[in-house]
Amino acid sequence: MSIQPQSKTLPDLLQEMATRYPDREAVVDGERRLTYSQLHGAVQDFARGLLSLGAGKDDKIASLMGNRAEWIISALAATCVGGVVVALHTWWTAREIAYALDHAEARFVVCTPSYMKNDYTESIEGLRSQGRLPWLQA
Repeated sequence: MSIQPQSKTLPDLLQEMATRYPDREAVVDGERRLTYSQLHGAVQDFARGLLSLGAGKDDKIASLMGNRAEWIISALAATCVGGVVVALHTWWTAREIAYALDHAEARFVVCTPSYMKNDYTESIEGLRSQGRLPWLQA
């Protein structure tokens, strides 16, 4: 018999699962496996980092990376600080990424430096040097 979660929010659900099933696998990323307890700890650490950058309630926090554990961690951390996750597609061009970031008024971008043939650091810094993405903090 399965016990239904009592939580009403994602941060509360993560806490509940980490308490109820600390040693059960929550995320499998290739060879890397995270238990609910490990996932909860990683999300809390990331959330503290976001808070230290000034992220908070209703801030748009974009995520630009492939399917990996860090995507889940960053998205849950954004939710924990009251932010709104803006998922960006890794196949988008710099122009498409700029449009999405600007349209969403994203204040923060969490990304891998590069993925496949795309250098996200260079693309985003290039856009910022052109005066684009005025909302972007980090």
